[in-house]
Amino acid sequence: MRLKRKREPGGAGASANSRGGESARAPADPQGGEHPRAPAPTTSMVLMAVFLVGGSLGLVARWPAGPANLDWGVWTVVYGGYAYVVLAALFHARTGR
Repeated sequence: MRLKRKREPGGAGASANSRGGESARAPADPQGGEHPRAPAPTTSMVLMAVFLVGGSLGLVARWPAGPANLDWGVWTVVYGGYAYVVLAALFHARTGR
């Protein structure tokens, strides 16, 4: 089943995005240069590195058996990791870093 398109006031070939030849891109910088790049989220990257290195070391280390016969490293990485990610997301949401 084909749906019929509504005709645009700009003519038969005009679409909602073009509007008579206008570009769909954002307006250019008034000085003619590119927009400045946002700084890298260094705090978030450091937190990700700590999670990666700490989680890897926690899984490789020898731990005694814990609940459900899983070693404590697995419990720490799995459940501690959830808490870590949630806290890091809250930190990012509140500070923007």
